[in-house]
Amino acid sequence: MDFTFSQEQAMLRDAVRRLMDACATPEVVRRLDRDQAYPYELYGAWVEQGLLRMPFPAEVGGLDGSVVDMAIIAEELSRKSFDLFTAYSCSIFCGLTLLRNGTPAQRSEWLPPLLDGSLRMSVAMSEPDAGSDLGAMRTTAVRQGGDWILNGRKVWATGAGARNNVINVYARTDPQATTARGCRCSWCRTTRPEWNCASSTCWAGGPWAPTRSCSTACACPMSGWSARSTTAGTACGPGCSLNG
Repeated sequence: MDFTFSQEQAMLRDAVRRLMDACATPEVVRRLDRDQAYPYELYGAWVEQGLLRMPFPAEVGGLDGSVVDMAIIAEELSRKSFDLFTAYSCSIFCGLTLLRNGTPAQRSEWLPPLLDGSLRMSVAMSEPDAGSDLGAMRTTAVRQGGDWILNGRKVWATGAGARNNVINVYARTDPQATTARGCRCSWCRTTRPEWNCASSTCWAGGPWAPTRSCSTACACPMSGWSARSTTAGTACGPGCSLNG
């Protein structure tokens, strides 16, 4: 098997490395670490260079990038700090989940602003009593008319405090289902008045993507939910504290 990069992949590696050398200098990295600040300017540079579009298909505005392309980006971002990569990867993870499980209307609403950088995404999956064991997830979503009522607790919502952020909240909609099924994802804006997000003193993915303790017992419209159940096998990642 030939592991040599293609000419395009070598160019990608060099371009991302030059960007990170120019924008993520040791002084910038130290400042972000000291101030526990989200890397907004660096995120904007990733968007401008098209890195947010890389793994998405051309029909939704992506670049049809491969797994190797993504590995190159991951290595070059993490070369400066893995924490920087988490700010990038949360939006990528959530966007791909939306692409594979959302309805056409949901994809049309959320993917364009995600790819142009005007919107970010984070994950609310892990829980105080379950950790990252999705089979033990207790957060529920009960259907009432045209809404789903979210109730539960989440922790380690990496990047939930970023501006213009949408939290991907995972909840159990079928308590009788097996541990690998019966879960769905809801896309909830953190600007909703029902959310009460407070920063935590421990980080998941480092100081630029602080975990959040978010409490709510909120109603999410049906249009904000994934079109089909998401199995535990496809729903994995850093996970808001939702209280109800």
